[in-house]
Amino acid sequence: MKLSEHSTDESLAPLLVCPRCRKSLTPSTNGEWVCREHNVVATSTLGVVDFLAGQAILHGAAGARFDLAADAEIANQLAERASELTVEALLKMKTELTAPSEASATATMNAAQRRFNRRYRNVESEVMACGQAGIVHKVAPYLASIGHRPLGGVWALEAGGGHGHFLADFASMYHNVILADCSLTLIIIARRNAEERGVTNVHYIRCDATLLPLASDSMDWIHENNIIEHVADPQALVSEGTRVLSQRGVYVIVSPNRYPITPEPHFRVPLFGAVPRPVRRWLIPRVRGVSSEAGTDLRSLGQLRSYLRGAGEEDVPIFFLPRQLEYTVRRTVVRRIVRVLLSSRVFGGGLNILLNRVLLHIMPSHIAIVARGGYTPDDDVYDVPVGTG
Repeated sequence: MKLSEHSTDESLAPLLVCPRCRKSLTPSTNGEWVCREHNVVATSTLGVVDFLAGQAILHGAAGARFDLAADAEIANQLAERASELTVEALLKMKTELTAPSEASATATMNAAQRRFNRRYRNVESEVMACGQAGIVHKVAPYLASIGHRPLGGVWALEAGGGHGHFLADFASMYHNVILADCSLTLIIIARRNAEERGVTNVHYIRCDATLLPLASDSMDWIHENNIIEHVADPQALVSEGTRVLSQRGVYVIVSPNRYPITPEPHFRVPLFGAVPRPVRRWLIPRVRGVSSEAGTDLRSLGQLRSYLRGAGEEDVPIFFLPRQLEYTVRRTVVRRIVRVLLSSRVFGGGLNILLNRVLLHIMPSHIAIVARGGYTPDDDVYDVPVGTG
């Protein structure tokens, strides 16, 4: 069966709500989802519940305008061949179809873009090899330290799930997983990824992550990995995540730092936010191969904390790497050394404090955890045996 022949997933009906009024929806026989007040709010596009159908543009960070129509056209081309191609082949096809075509691109920019793409593919292969275990291993020690119930439950949400590399393992821990993304192209690749791995309990929604069409108090696990820097309204993103999180759930936000001591993943510029904007404008074409920062607005530790407070979540733990870390997704020499030292009885405690208190503002990324059903704000996470800093 071709991916384009998949039918609309009506098993989502109890969870789906109108993104405008948050009232329940009724599925129709022709794949439409109907709100009593706002009529049709979603359709079935290539078998995906599509809340962005008919919308031409989605605004992103730093003034970006994501062309939904162009994305849908590429998705159609991928869907036509998805059943006969591997995920790797689909990714290559997507790269060819979405290659930048800036008229002003120089030889230097093209070379920088090729370097970036090579590095991205290397990192992606490491993520694929590790799956969700990397993030779960970072979260689980903290949850254990506060007496939170083990991970697992009925519904999980992977918001901004991209190519779906985390789906197989999340699907093994939760009865149902929803992958929500604004890109139909990425959803097609993610669905093929799940099919290759024999995963059948994943549901796909095309929507704006800052306006989730999901019922409140419904998700037992929410994972948002490196998407907060791409949305136009990060406060809305975090507020929506906390809204749909169940009273026994866990909400994890991974946010690349605006002031990282290392080259950050989008533009490869250390201490990015501290570099004057005119200098960044000169650097970015040379190190990243693009002409502007449109689409990416990195968030600082202080901003991340303010978004959580704005969502009504106080004293949420934010850290970089946990004390007891068996491995990291990235396989660099530095990360291996840090992992070994963190696990050391002699050096672990001191390094944990150094990374997660003294240097947290300049760490490469931050992990924030909203843990309900067992979380006590007064817990000192630095003093527990398996503390995550």
